[in-house]
Amino acid sequence: MKTSRSWVLVIAAALIGLGLVMVFSTSAVHAERFGSPTKLLLRQAVWLALGLAAMAVAWRLDYHFYERHWKAILALSCAGLALVLIPGLGTRFNGARRWVRVFGYGIQPSEFAKIGLAIFVAAYLSRSYGKLNSLVKGLLPAAAGVGAVFLLIALEPDTGTALLVGGVAFLMLFVGGIRMRHLAPIAAVAVPLFALVAFNHLDYIEDRVRAFLHPELDPTGAGYQPLQSVLALGEGGLFGRGLGCGQIKLHFLPEAHTDFILSIIGEELGLAGTLTVVALFVGLIYHGMKVAVTAPDRFGMLLVFGLMLFIGLQAAINIAVVTASVPTKGISLPLVSYGGSSLLASLFSLGMVMNVARAGDAVESREGELAEMVSDPGESALNPLAQ
Repeated sequence: MKTSRSWVLVIAAALIGLGLVMVFSTSAVHAERFGSPTKLLLRQAVWLALGLAAMAVAWRLDYHFYERHWKAILALSCAGLALVLIPGLGTRFNGARRWVRVFGYGIQPSEFAKIGLAIFVAAYLSRSYGKLNSLVKGLLPAAAGVGAVFLLIALEPDTGTALLVGGVAFLMLFVGGIRMRHLAPIAAVAVPLFALVAFNHLDYIEDRVRAFLHPELDPTGAGYQPLQSVLALGEGGLFGRGLGCGQIKLHFLPEAHTDFILSIIGEELGLAGTLTVVALFVGLIYHGMKVAVTAPDRFGMLLVFGLMLFIGLQAAINIAVVTASVPTKGISLPLVSYGGSSLLASLFSLGMVMNVARAGDAVESREGELAEMVSDPGESALNPLAQ
């Protein structure tokens, strides 16, 4: 457990460090319109400081606090998501309401709703273990909470994050004991229905799917970002053009410092840099899941499982978008992309993981002492240093 905890910290630090370097490299030209090439880097540094403080708090706070207040946390998550839908409170950007302005900074409630949802599902599955075989008493109450978060995010609209939330919730419910014979019919109805509504009411969804299938048909419109992203990755070759020497970031690739920062990593650091990022995320999720497996109780295991799933699947989706393997979704690369809410939420999540890991260390230590006393009770009784 201690080894995995250390690796989680080391890998997270490596990703954050790389992120700061690439945010500056990617955004320096873009930030000049604000009067300084370091404008966005300094903003990201402020968010990093806040994130580290949040991580420290979560690391010290007993994770059972969230289990005791799971209903209030779900309610607060839904309230935050509802705020962005209120005209005058939510900020509209690119046709979506996803942010609330606080002291000049944009806060994205959906990033924190992911944490709230992981807490809700983990607490519900832990407290209702005896009811999980029942469709009415087991699955439906959990589905109602998940559905509320899913719907509020979809209304922004943010279909990418909504699908991420639904996917993580589905996996948590399955791992937590909900029977597949109950989950499968709901998924079989909900997924096609959501796709039908999205295609009929959100024109940009159809445009993105068409651009994904045939980006060459609209190279200056919906297909522009995927084409430029793949071009950047290809231009990087094996070892890249060199740090800071990328060309695509010079206003040729929109959102280069956020959703498509991996494209610039590929151009400047090459395939070697891209694969390094992928390997770091694989290592982070692997050691995070080891913390989940060795958690001292069911709630801790499910909580860490859900939090690491959010980070891992978000990274996988972003990588798939950047490589044009799936349609664009507006999902950033955790710990690396520019974005305060994402960085703050990710660090707070890792702080919670560290708290569960520390609790697991304490249990292992007590079990080790007990095993030592049982194996040699005479020495423990006679030697005061052994007590």
